[in-house]
Amino acid sequence: MAVFFRFAINLVINTRSPWLPSGPASIRSAGSNVSATDKLIRELKDENAKLMQMIKSGEMEGLKEVLQANQMNMDQMQMSWTERLANSKARGGDAAAAATAAAGDCYFQNINEDPQLSGVILLGIKEGQTLVTRQMADKAKHPPLPQGFAHRMMLGGLSIQAEHAVIQRKKEVIILEPVGNAQVIVNGKRLLKSTQLQHNDRVVLAPNHLYKFVAPPSARTKDERVIDFDFVQMEIAAAQGLTGLVGGTSTSLGGKEDQKKVKSDLLELLPMISEANAISEELGKGIVFDLIVRSGAAHNLTDKSKQVMVKVTDRGSLYVWLWSKAKFINRKYLMQELYELWIDGETIETDQHKDPFWDPPEDIFLGSVYLYLQSLSYQIDIEETLSVTNYEGNDEGQLHVALCPCDATGRKLTEDMYVSNPAELLETRMDLLVKIPYARNLKWIQADRTRGVSCRFKFYTDTKMRCTKIISGEADPNFDYTKQFTIKSVSHNFNNYLEHNALVIEMWGTQGTGVPVPMTHVASGGGSGSGGAAATSGGGGDPAMEAQMDAIVAGESWKTERAMLLKQLADLRQEVDFLKADKGRLEKEMTRITLDGANTFVAMQDDPSAADGGLTSMVERFLSEDKMLRERLEEANSNPHRPSKAELKSLKQAVDSFQKSEILISKALSSVVASARTVTTALGKKKPAPT
Repeated sequence: MAVFFRFAINLVINTRSPWLPSGPASIRSAGSNVSATDKLIRELKDENAKLMQMIKSGEMEGLKEVLQANQMNMDQMQMSWTERLANSKARGGDAAAAATAAAGDCYFQNINEDPQLSGVILLGIKEGQTLVTRQMADKAKHPPLPQGFAHRMMLGGLSIQAEHAVIQRKKEVIILEPVGNAQVIVNGKRLLKSTQLQHNDRVVLAPNHLYKFVAPPSARTKDERVIDFDFVQMEIAAAQGLTGLVGGTSTSLGGKEDQKKVKSDLLELLPMISEANAISEELGKGIVFDLIVRSGAAHNLTDKSKQVMVKVTDRGSLYVWLWSKAKFINRKYLMQELYELWIDGETIETDQHKDPFWDPPEDIFLGSVYLYLQSLSYQIDIEETLSVTNYEGNDEGQLHVALCPCDATGRKLTEDMYVSNPAELLETRMDLLVKIPYARNLKWIQADRTRGVSCRFKFYTDTKMRCTKIISGEADPNFDYTKQFTIKSVSHNFNNYLEHNALVIEMWGTQGTGVPVPMTHVASGGGSGSGGAAATSGGGGDPAMEAQMDAIVAGESWKTERAMLLKQLADLRQEVDFLKADKGRLEKEMTRITLDGANTFVAMQDDPSAADGGLTSMVERFLSEDKMLRERLEEANSNPHRPSKAELKSLKQAVDSFQKSEILISKALSSVVASARTVTTALGKKKPAPT
């Protein structure tokens, strides 16, 4: 045992870790060594306590000498560590002082996760232009500075570009500008153009280089804030909309334990997310990691819990995953190992199933809607078109849903069956219809039309999710889902459920094929055209008409108008389908109804079938003209020369015809709707014929 402890102590004392490295990434590693050393010291103290107990009990002889030797070595190790820390800070301070004195006391001061290691590195900013570059292993291989640059600031580590940023100093004015797409963050926000730095600005260069900007003495302002590692991370989280930060300072997330945990998880995961994104970019994986806060209320109205999760997006296949914190951290360490192998020039495993960036495709939660149930306790139906809201509070589309009290056969209740007091329903039978007819404008499908969607929900005592069918490839899917629920005897519990709960309908997305197919594509002009000159009008034309057609050909308005017309046409088709179904039902009812006691009701003198046929022909003509107009506009748009007078006139006529077709379709639909209303009104006024 004594030999083992002497070996352990000598190993720690004789193992010298490099101190005061060139960048915060390395300093963070040094911080890990500090923790390991402290841990070993604690273990030695514990072991010494055990040895002391053994000596007092007289169990072993000779242990007193071992104990003294261990204590001496431990004191030496602690002193060695303390001296190294003090000496290193002193050396760093002297070097920084010399550098900043030459630069006019203007510099970047490092911020580290370990407070003892913050402020150790000072990067002086000199007069003129400084280029921030990647540090090469062999400094002789650095290319010469471009013209106009007087200084170079070299940084090592992940995602530092060969030319990363430009710092320009003119007396007390310091301008920072990123080069290309290099990652530069100032006060939590990604820097996309040049900006003038102010005293105590927080600057992040790639994921592992965090600094506080210290302005020249005359430009410094008093700032009472404690700017540390947590401050910077919370500021980045605020810029991403993840917390309730105000004015760059962290506000309380509340006294609840889960809210405190959310804040803690954000601080822990944000630098890891940044590092994982940098590794993905370096390895060319095309994977993007984002933090989201999962709200339990998105699944259950009474669940107020919150959980930090990682959203993973593959830019190539457009696959999306949601990873838990534990899963991401585990994968992140595997990514680091993969990156180190790549840095060392070793062959990287190509098996997809062993790739820490990849997972098999899985269904993903898109968002949910709430349908409050209180109206049902009065036998009043509910029908709404609601926005589908995701974890981040963004709108993913609209969902049409309905809850209708009905009779045992599924027919809607009449108004005289409403109740004024929910207690009237106690111990009576209650039937309800849950309807999910359709959704509209789903962004999940618009991004990749090989994807699919479905809806899921639980009603009252359900233990498993009820699901609609999966609709693929349609941004405006029709689920046509109807489910009847029967409560044989309404209880106080059920009344309470209706009074205080909401039906949460979740929308889930299925992944696509991994080869996204774009939505309806209209090619934009870009052809080189023929070598000869195109014909031009010879003058004397209609200036107003030519100006109008020039705007149509050159602009994008015709594409927007076409999309709107096609959307209107789709809506018209849907309404016509509904009216046809109603027509069949009404015809059956008409066979049992007579007018004035004798004549069989045969309303709708204008034959609906003829109207349907006329509407169908108009729709076909509309589509034909749409295709022709689109081709001609694309041809005109691709022509680099101005269209001739005859071409402009022809296009104007085509546009006018297209618009007239849309008006005719609208009028035909209005006629069908009016006829259907006439029949419905007549049916409501007449009584069934006596049997």
